[in-house]
Amino acid sequence: MKGFTFIELLLVLGLITALITIFVYFINPVEILKKHRDIQRINDLKALEIAINTYLTANPNADLDGMFEGTGKGEVNQSIYISVPYDKDVISNATITDSEGNVWNIIQNSSSSNMRNIDGTGWVPINFTEMKYPPLSYLPIDPINSYALGYFYTYTFERKTKTFELNAKLEYKLFNKGETQDIVSKDGGSDNEIYETGSNKCVIIGNSLYGEISTTTCREERKLLLDSSLIDMGQVIKLESGKWLAYYSLTNEIATHVNTSVLHDNNLGTCIWLDVASSNLYLVHDLENIYYVKKIKYAGDAGSIGDYSEAQYWNLNNSTWTYATSYSLHFPPDEIKWVEGEINTSTFKWRVVGNLISSANICEMETYVIPLYWSKYLEKNTIFYDIKRSIEKDGYYYIAVGSKNNDFWVVKLSSDGNIKFATSFGETHIDVINSVEVEDVDNDGYSDYYILGGYTNSYGENTPTSSNGYLIKMTTSSDILNSQFYGTTSNDVIKEVKKSLDGYYFAIGNTVDPITTATNLWFLKIASSTLSLLSETKLGATKETIGNSFLLFNTSTALLVGRQLSNSYLANFDLVYNTTTYEKIYSTPTSSEEIVKIIEDRLVSNSILALIKIWDVTKQIYYFQVRRININDGSYQIIVNYVNYPLNEIPSDFLQNEDGSIIIVGYSRYGNLYPNLTIYKFDHSGKFVYKKEYNRAIAYAIEKAFDPGYIIAGYSYKTNSAWVIHVDEKGNCPGCFAEKRNIFEVLANIFKSILPLLKFLP
Repeated sequence: MKGFTFIELLLVLGLITALITIFVYFINPVEILKKHRDIQRINDLKALEIAINTYLTANPNADLDGMFEGTGKGEVNQSIYISVPYDKDVISNATITDSEGNVWNIIQNSSSSNMRNIDGTGWVPINFTEMKYPPLSYLPIDPINSYALGYFYTYTFERKTKTFELNAKLEYKLFNKGETQDIVSKDGGSDNEIYETGSNKCVIIGNSLYGEISTTTCREERKLLLDSSLIDMGQVIKLESGKWLAYYSLTNEIATHVNTSVLHDNNLGTCIWLDVASSNLYLVHDLENIYYVKKIKYAGDAGSIGDYSEAQYWNLNNSTWTYATSYSLHFPPDEIKWVEGEINTSTFKWRVVGNLISSANICEMETYVIPLYWSKYLEKNTIFYDIKRSIEKDGYYYIAVGSKNNDFWVVKLSSDGNIKFATSFGETHIDVINSVEVEDVDNDGYSDYYILGGYTNSYGENTPTSSNGYLIKMTTSSDILNSQFYGTTSNDVIKEVKKSLDGYYFAIGNTVDPITTATNLWFLKIASSTLSLLSETKLGATKETIGNSFLLFNTSTALLVGRQLSNSYLANFDLVYNTTTYEKIYSTPTSSEEIVKIIEDRLVSNSILALIKIWDVTKQIYYFQVRRININDGSYQIIVNYVNYPLNEIPSDFLQNEDGSIIIVGYSRYGNLYPNLTIYKFDHSGKFVYKKEYNRAIAYAIEKAFDPGYIIAGYSYKTNSAWVIHVDEKGNCPGCFAEKRNIFEVLANIFKSILPLLKFLP
């Protein structure tokens, strides 16, 4: 047998050396690990920040130092809490001095065995277990967590303002000051060499526990002395009490609280009277974290109000008030109305300019805060199939539904990702909620009930060997008012539920015809008060037909969609006579397809948009289309046709923005590898805009977020749990978790670089 020649061995060794060199030089695994640890640090502190804010919201008398006394800023024992346990690293210095000359004690509150505890005995002294639903299961710690190496977390707070600061040192070179991806000096805090977050990034100015620190002017110093604790991150807020208003003098820069009560209702109620006798006086609102001012409500006094006023914002770049000239708010005299306007800035303060008016009643102001993007992993053995927005009297929420350990599962999340309640119920068999509808019974703008649709193997005539369709009516506080099973044959499933304009519930899904034993599309009409079945329709007869989605256009027409055999299926259904007006079958050559979801078309009247999943028999891959379908005759045009061979691109849900652009979610998979959660965007004409992927996950539902961006719900293989993620309008979730690296592109580049060497092989 012929062996390798010396030249062949040299070539092989050369190739291996080249590969190693390319890998180390271009990929740089050391820096990748540093970046990964830094992303974890940012993620950790953001989660801890949310948890502390939740604790403060739920506890009016919140104790920010637990078993300790007087450790807040400016107190007798002001202290820094550090994540390093006392039995791992002994800190030789008992105190440090910050850049302002203040002395801080160093507290190592925990040992290695209890440093993650959330009951006040962990490294953060707050007792989160005082809450019914603690926002954390355990305290995060730094990936290295060593004082000697300089990588650890710290916590400080100020009691009188109920604010706090969290710090960490970052490793990745490009995240450092002056680098291309500088985070540490641009995080809004005072210290330029460390990462700062929290409700007050200036509790400690110059945290020398991390070494030599340079400081910058702290944004906190620019704030007026107004109460900003009522601002809910991620929610629409309104000006709700007099203490949010103040007169501001340009001469001495003193803010004085106005104690007059302010009532807010549709008829204006009682308003603050702003008497601007001097051009130096302004009405000011503290808008820290405000994303933009949307509108204000005012009442003019005849003959005393000027023709207009203008909005201004505090410009952080040059520390001056700046006119938002392109978004001026005009106040005509003798009118009581909302005045629409918008200031798209990172604004801290807003004011009505005094020298342009003599007096005015300022009654209400509506603003949006800076979007807070987040991801939330839930308990193990859970999954989400649907999510909806719910505006309620006490806040803005997302209602996510699915299954937990094969039981029904409903989770109510605040707009910043904190759990309001999580409830599961069922028996020992498989019970799943596929769809949720939010119901406003009295049309006051606030949700009253959640309508949940799915299937059960625990209740009904088919159980436990087969499933029944199931509907649940739940209050916003998680009490079940009523529930009902449907179906008497086998494999009865509800996939989507909605409420009609005339007050009925409708649901679509599948059932099995007892005579033909074929699966049929199943459409149900249900009484909203009792959940009793009023009528049911089965479509498909002997042909396998499944129902996936439907739209109610009025009280007389519905469109029902799904699949019949290997083709997409659509039925125009008459709700009055319970019969089909027409049926349409759509097919693609050498492929099988089905309509996954339909939504109303914002751009073209009498049309819907349909999301189509297609299996290419020849190429053995999935791809998808979006079609615009005319509801009058079922004719269509293809808007999006997305094929990405050899990857499977499998859609689950979609929506259309106001500008006509389309966002699709689902998952992308190569062969039998783990899927990646995928977000796709196409413009109004169907042109591809972007594709974003997140590792080892599946998206099942998407909803517009209250803030700019989208809420996506589904399942994570990494944690074996349901998850919800709030992404921005570009599909990114800043600080949530790292996006998937395109390994195929990396490998292609490596092989291109060594291809010239192959010609030397014999």
